[in-house]
Amino acid sequence: MPFVDWLRASTQRLGQGPQERNASVLDQVLDAAMPTPRVVHWMKGRLAACRLAVPTNLGGPNLAGGAKPGNSGPGQPPYPQPATNPSTYTILEIGKIQSACSLEDAEYETDRPNLYDQMLTEGRKTVGRVRALLEDILRPHDDFSALTTVVVHVTDDLAKDVKELNFGYRNDRTYDTCHRGLSPFTVVNVSMSTMSSRSRKADRLKQATFLTPADVAGGDSFPDPIPTRYIDAMELLKRYLCLLDAIVGSNCHHRRMMVVDITQEMLRNAHVFEESGPRQIASLLWQIFLDSRRFFSDAIDQRG
Repeated sequence: MPFVDWLRASTQRLGQGPQERNASVLDQVLDAAMPTPRVVHWMKGRLAACRLAVPTNLGGPNLAGGAKPGNSGPGQPPYPQPATNPSTYTILEIGKIQSACSLEDAEYETDRPNLYDQMLTEGRKTVGRVRALLEDILRPHDDFSALTTVVVHVTDDLAKDVKELNFGYRNDRTYDTCHRGLSPFTVVNVSMSTMSSRSRKADRLKQATFLTPADVAGGDSFPDPIPTRYIDAMELLKRYLCLLDAIVGSNCHHRRMMVVDITQEMLRNAHVFEESGPRQIASLLWQIFLDSRRFFSDAIDQRG
C-alpha cells in the first residue's frame, strides 16, 4: 500500500474529478495473491535486518525522540511493529507440516491444526513440554466429550516424534519400530500398571551417570500386543482418528482416504467384520500402518 500511494502521488493524475484526482494514469488493478509459506518465511528472514527496532517505552506518554504515538521521530519506526515470537519453524519444517496435513499453499495459514502454533508458544525444546501439550489437547474438556471421546495415552516416544515432526519415522517399515511416528500401533491401549512401570524405568535411565550398550538396548520401547477382537479393533481405530485429528487435521489424505473409509466400512458392516479373527485384524492394521509410512515419509518435490 505505501508503494501504491507513492505511485499515485508521483505520477500524472488520472483526471480532475474527485475520484480521478486520487488515481494515477499508471493505476493497475492487482489480483490478490497468497504467497506460499516458504516465500513468506524467506521474505521475513531477508527483511528482518532492515526493520527498525520498536522503542521499549511504547506504553508511556512519549516515544523515543519525544514523538507521539502515530508520528515518526528520531529512532522511531513510522509504524510501531508488534513483538513477534522468535521461535519459528524452518522452511523444511513448514514443508513437512504442510505435506503431512495435505494443505495447499493458501490453506496453510488458516487450516493447519492449532497444535503447531501452541508448540511455538509453549516451547518445543523438550519432550516433556510437547507431551504436556498433547495431553491437554487430547483430554476431554467437557462432560459430553468425556462420554464420547476415546482416551489416548501420550508416550514419550510419541511426544518426541511430534516434537521432531518425524511422522513417517524415516520410512522404517519394520515391526520393531511400527509404534513410532504416526501409526495405529502408536495408540494401542495398555494398562496403567504397565505405563507406570515403563515410566519408572525411563526415569532410572535418565538419572544414571553411566550406561552400557545393554542398558540402552534394554530401555528401547517395543510395540504392544494388538487387539484380537472386532470391538477392540474399532476402539483402536477411533483412538487413531482422534490422534490424527489433533496432529494432522481432517484434510490429511491418509486420514480421509484410508482410516476413515475403513472405519466407516467396518461400522456399516459390523455383522461381517465382527467374525474377524486375530490374523485378519493384524493384517488390516498392518496395511494401515504401511499406508501411513508411505504417506508421511514422502519427500516434497520441487513444486512444493
